Order: sequence, then structure tokens, then C-alpha cells
Amino acid sequence: SATSYFNGTLYRKTLARFWPLWGLWAVGWLFLVPLRLLNAYLSDYHFRAYSAQQSLLWDAQDLPDILTSGVFLALFFAILCAMAVFGYLYNHRSACWTHALPMRREALFTTQYLAGLSMLILPQLAACLLAAIVELSFLPLEDWGAVLPPLLILALAQSGLSLFFFSFASFCAMFTGHILALPAFYIILNCLSYGLWFLIDALLSEFYYGYAGIPGAL
Repeated sequence: SATSYFNGTLYRKTLARFWPLWGLWAVGWLFLVPLRLLNAYLSDYHFRAYSAQQSLLWDAQDLPDILTSGVFLALFFAILCAMAVFGYLYNHRSACWTHALPMRREALFTTQYLAGLSMLILPQLAACLLAAIVELSFLPLEDWGAVLPPLLILALAQSGLSLFFFSFASFCAMFTGHILALPAFYIILNCLSYGLWFLIDALLSEFYYGYAGIPGAL
């Protein structure tokens, strides 16, 4: 088929246009992963090399703990990336100009979606790659098997979080008609499952405690 669903020029232009957004995301992950490991090693190196390697080993094995904060980071930056790449939909002049480009609507959506997803996933994968270089450079060969799996878990899990939240934000972007409505629907729908669980749990708790108060009830 001669139909193209991706435009490389638009993809590169989108990444270049919103570089401050993914640049800030990349700097954050540099501090969270490779620079954290490097600091753990260098802070103890002036004592003795063995102590520095042990500190690096412990920090490398604790890397999956970052996922606790990574959920909220992905939740926040995903909506920012969606607002950036799909923001043209909420301005009449920008929407008309963009859809006048010689490409199909499917190609336009796919390109913008992949550009926004790349803003989230590529910087964190690059940070994990630099962390792997730090680990392999300063740890002995016998410790590689203990530090690489936690790093791989972090990279895969955080990429999955970014994929989910950005896809959900893109879904919200497709049915909203205002740039401020996008984050509003995004937050509401993300909290909807927790709200429903809280209401159902509170309702069932009333039945449970009422039943438990009946004499002879189990």
C-alpha cells in the first residue's frame, strides 16, 4: 500500500518545537537514575573503593523504588505532552492549517501520538542506558547480575506507565473541545475508578457492620 501513516518531517518538527518539555523530563530522569548512582559511588570513594562499590550496589538494587514517584511523574508529564502535541486541535486557525497539509488524518494523528510518546519514553530509556554504563563501569563482573535486572524492571515499568497515561491523555484529547477541558477530563476520569471503589467500599461496609451487629451473626 502506498498510504503512509507516519510523517518523519512532522515528527522531527514536533520534537524540536517542544524540546523544553522533554528536555526538562530528561534532566529529571538524569538526576533520578544515573547521577544518583554516580553520587552514591563518588560520595564514598574517598574512604575506600570497596565501600563505594557497596553503596553503588545497594542504590542500584533499590532503583525500582523510584516507581512510587514515577507514577505521579508520568501522570503529570503525560498530560503536558498530550496538550503540546494535540494543542493545535483547539485553535481554529492552527487546526485548519495543520489539516491542510498533504497527509492523511490518520498519518497526522499517528505522527503526533508517536512524537508525544517519544517525549516520555526516549529520555527515560536514555537515562537508564547511562545508569547501566555507570553500573558496568564501577562494579565488578560478579555484581552485574544483581544490578541489571532492577534497572530493567525500572525501565520497562516506567515505560508502561508512560504508555498508559499518555494514551489515556490522547483519548481525552480526541473528545474535548477546549485546551483546559483536556486536563479536567483527564484528572476526573483517572480519579473515577478510585472514587467508585471508595463509594462501593463504604456502601458494603455499612452492610457488613450492620450484619456483624446482629446477635448470633457470624
